[in-house]
Amino acid sequence: MTLRHHLLAARFDLYCRHLSASRKPILVGPFRSEVGFEALYWLPFLASLVKRWGWDPARLIACSRGGAACWYGAGATAELYDHVSPDDVRLFTLAAQQRQQSTKQIGIEPWERHVVGLVAASLGYEPGQVHLLHPSWMYCLFAPWWADQAAPGVLARYSRLTRLAPPPLPENVKLPPSFVAVRFYSRPTWPSTEATLFCMREIVTKLAVKQPVVLLNSGLRLDDHADLVAADGQRVHDLTPVLTPRNNLAIISAVLARAKGFVGTYGGLAQLALRLGVPTVAYYQDWHSTALAHLDLTHRIAVSSGVPFMLVRPSDVEHWRAVL
Repeated sequence: MTLRHHLLAARFDLYCRHLSASRKPILVGPFRSEVGFEALYWLPFLASLVKRWGWDPARLIACSRGGAACWYGAGATAELYDHVSPDDVRLFTLAAQQRQQSTKQIGIEPWERHVVGLVAASLGYEPGQVHLLHPSWMYCLFAPWWADQAAPGVLARYSRLTRLAPPPLPENVKLPPSFVAVRFYSRPTWPSTEATLFCMREIVTKLAVKQPVVLLNSGLRLDDHADLVAADGQRVHDLTPVLTPRNNLAIISAVLARAKGFVGTYGGLAQLALRLGVPTVAYYQDWHSTALAHLDLTHRIAVSSGVPFMLVRPSDVEHWRAVL
């Protein structure tokens, strides 16, 4: 690692000492990035800090979107979309991407500081009565790992991986006694092509013959992931009638945690399934625009936790069918 990164780590340790010497609440967030980064990095990052510095989780105010704050085990939670609309968050994220060539939260945006003030006020705090622990610390500290410029030790220092506790299932969500959760969506590693569409239809059809299938489609355009499989109303069930921008991740994770397995696109939802202890089969077509470091950590979690995780490329399956 570079001298610059060592200085960053030293600054962060000093900031954590400052937070430890205070009794003020700590707002963690607002987190607006991909589910995979939240599941693989941000949540373990926070867990490691709570453990290392002896922070009382009751001090934490978790601010995320889609109801994901329920994953944090914090003393208080705040919903980002209560203060900024999903459309505005998308516009702010797009503007940041054009400015810094990345959607990652590598700095604190002015609108995020405004949200922090709104969240603090909504919980009865005056300005200055709440500390901020922004995701930019995590993104900057882990950057060498994602760029293959650091050993796994950087993760070991700032990451504590424990199985996520499943959120409660809302009363208005009715599930089959046993089911497989499925979500296929388009992304660079799984583009929407004739071949992938045929593959997905075949997978869902075969799964539904053996047991009910619950699609984890949100039906919402909160990011650039478009759902690729639709429910048939019989053996393939749909959650979209009960999902809204402010509850979709909470409900999807509650359903996912109760599934006997997850099948879908390799990405954030597959990684969330693994963190919830759900056996997972993740599909990809072409490997690009995705860091291998994420897959490395995914496999490490699967091995250490004993939760089955399989990464599948359809052409590989066809190859072995021919060979065997």
